[in-house]
Amino acid sequence: MPGCCLGNARVLCGHNLKMNKKDRKHILLTGATGFVGRHLLPMLEDYAVHTLGRSPGCDIVCDLERDTPRLERSYDMVIHLAGTDDYDRADALNNHGTKRLLHALEAFPPRCFTLMSTVQVYGDDPGEDVDENCFMRPDNPYSRSKIRAEK
Repeated sequence: MPGCCLGNARVLCGHNLKMNKKDRKHILLTGATGFVGRHLLPMLEDYAVHTLGRSPGCDIVCDLERDTPRLERSYDMVIHLAGTDDYDRADALNNHGTKRLLHALEAFPPRCFTLMSTVQVYGDDPGEDVDENCFMRPDNPYSRSKIRAEK
């Protein structure tokens, strides 16, 4: 899948996903009730957003920490924000939950997939000029789980 960017509420993926209401593109958003998801969701109002999470208010109720979601359609883009920094649960949700989501998406491959990681994969004090080419120095279960999810 091609790399994707999200900025200024416009989703880019080698093309513009924003269209008229009739032809709105479908986005699957995990972690919609979390800190980042709560702020991102209102910016996606021009898209047909389907939420996946543990909350009963989600369109697809699924605890990625334990379960593989049952998806019934394809999505133009998946924005995977679900995760935890709880050291005891980090690997189960951040790593294995991501793998469960990817497994469910095999039947309906999205055009784009965006995974939220963390700057902590570069260590406690990564400095100011950090990009994906920097050496990774995970020093806790949370950052290690994020690296495993990226692989």
